[in-house]
Amino acid sequence: MKPIKVDTIPVDGLSIDFLLKPAWLKEIAQERPLGFVPSGPLTVHGELTKTGKDILFRGKVEGKIRLNCSRCLEPFLEKLEQPVRSEWRMVFTPLGSSDKEDVWQIEDLEAGLIKEGFLDLSERILEEVILSVPIKPLCRESCLGLCPICGENRNTNPCNCKFKDEDSPFSILKDYKV
Repeated sequence: MKPIKVDTIPVDGLSIDFLLKPAWLKEIAQERPLGFVPSGPLTVHGELTKTGKDILFRGKVEGKIRLNCSRCLEPFLEKLEQPVRSEWRMVFTPLGSSDKEDVWQIEDLEAGLIKEGFLDLSERILEEVILSVPIKPLCRESCLGLCPICGENRNTNPCNCKFKDEDSPFSILKDYKV
């Protein structure tokens, strides 16, 4: 998506509809880990409103992302329907100003900054998508994972390995009396 010139945002708001294309997401993934692989474009719908020095975006990101299950390590698709709320603040720095205190106060804000009168939604929306990815994604709640003995995926190839209590690092605690 091209950056939006702040002056073009009407007082009553601006409807936003655009795509985060897989090619752009893959390019970003080469620079930093995203935690997911896009399975097609992610669509963004929402409303951009301007109030004084603040600009607020309320909307939703939808699409499908490919994750790896944390138990069986198999890839799976997950439907993404993430509400997004993001805020930007217009900052005017006087020419020749070197007041570091103002800069620190601005950086402490959770709002994004608008530089040179343009607003880029893509990065902030991508941050919201990254934050929505589960820490331990599961292909399904009943996933059996990998066998700790032979490494087989117990969902597709149930093995007959027997796990002995002696194999556990906690086995010495079974005789411990409290």
